[in-house]
Amino acid sequence: MPLYPNVNKTAKKHIEEQGEGGREVEDEIHVARPPNCFMLWSCEMRKNIASNKQSRENNADVSKHLGQMWMNMYNKFKLQYRIKADKIKYENKILYHDYKNKTK
Repeated sequence: MPLYPNVNKTAKKHIEEQGEGGREVEDEIHVARPPNCFMLWSCEMRKNIASNKQSRENNADVSKHLGQMWMNMYNKFKLQYRIKADKIKYENKILYHDYKNKTK
């Protein structure tokens, strides 16, 4: 399937050269921000909730529920996810030592 199916060839070339929003495309590899401890935990919990066939909540409700669960959780249970997040952050720093978090 074409990347831009409803655009003519000249416009496609211009879009590919300029990138999204008219910005010039840089020859950089996009490095994703490493996940924090909450994101690691919520990813695991979301899988558990999704596997529960009786759950009919939409994604926003699930996110609110997960946020409340995280806020009420004891720090000793959060510690394992903090350690995982720190490990991933450290590995990311070694792989991409020039990486700086860019805000929009």
